[in-house]
Amino acid sequence: MDHYLKRGCRVEDAEYYKHVPYPGGRIVDRVAVNGLEQPWPTGAIRYVKRRWLGPVHIRTQGVEFIVRYVGVHEHARHGFYPMHTHPHSEMLYTLDGTGTIHLPDRKRSEECVAGRLLVLPPGTAHQSAWTVNGDAAPWRLLVVNFDLVIDVSQIPQESGETIDMAFTPFYEWFYIRQGVGLTVGDPERAPVTAILNEVAASIAESQYGICSDVIACLMRAISLFSRGIRRNGLSQGNAIAPSLISKESALLKAKVMMEQGCHQQDTRCILHVAQAVGMSESHFIREFKRAYGTTPKQYSIDVLMRRAASMLARTDMTVKNVTYFLGFADPSSFTRMFSRYHGMTPKEYQRSHSGQAT
Repeated sequence: MDHYLKRGCRVEDAEYYKHVPYPGGRIVDRVAVNGLEQPWPTGAIRYVKRRWLGPVHIRTQGVEFIVRYVGVHEHARHGFYPMHTHPHSEMLYTLDGTGTIHLPDRKRSEECVAGRLLVLPPGTAHQSAWTVNGDAAPWRLLVVNFDLVIDVSQIPQESGETIDMAFTPFYEWFYIRQGVGLTVGDPERAPVTAILNEVAASIAESQYGICSDVIACLMRAISLFSRGIRRNGLSQGNAIAPSLISKESALLKAKVMMEQGCHQQDTRCILHVAQAVGMSESHFIREFKRAYGTTPKQYSIDVLMRRAASMLARTDMTVKNVTYFLGFADPSSFTRMFSRYHGMTPKEYQRSHSGQAT
């Protein structure tokens, strides 16, 4: 966890985050304003009423959609949330009330009222402010942190056929054309609000199988956002390939590759990932650490050790089977790495988490 908490970083619900199988959750990096980091608001004026932590990785027809965090944030009285960035994209949909999102890099402020959607790419500096008078409703946001990559080469296209990709107008408007906000109007407004209120209600309490409900609802909402974007002529979803692959997209692709199974057991793993995203190994390592606060090797170890912990706690696999399944040459090397990372041996961890298998 330590490398995620550097640089004035906050991880929402850090205790829970320690136990998720892969690096996920909501990571917040404060940005200094006039040389000073602004304070966090108190829980009396801004609080996370409900939250759900991923990540959940959906991959289909050239689309990589990784949901990291979903939360309902409520804002009362008067206050602000400090200038900050996230290493993931952030979607903010106003369910009730009114607030403002300031975007200094784009030299604009977005007034957020019910039905207003904002989508911010990774690394976008922003700050929120609000004033709620008297008995007025609090400013209530559904906040989603996610990664979204579209690989044009993987999208199936046959001559004479039109591929109906629900994500592509959404992606083109917010990532290629760099639109920030969208006012969701009729006929999408009512079903979108109902769907996202359903998400808010579903994460109100811990329930088995909630993940499927959350992901299904978010995908339905994005389909409706795309429908409104097309209907209003903002984008048709045809121009989804940037003229040049951005550094941010390359690093995100690299991160996804490591989460899918490229680990430090392969001594050439980092080189292979760097080559796949068009960077030299040394340049890739520098840029990855600058973007995510950790080296590619350490990130791959994080993924591997969280995956190992999840397998030991949630399956009946033996330590030996987990060892070889994860690509270790022998159980002793796996045990040493696991013990350094988790503070106990794999067998001790498995005994302490017995009964969690589903």
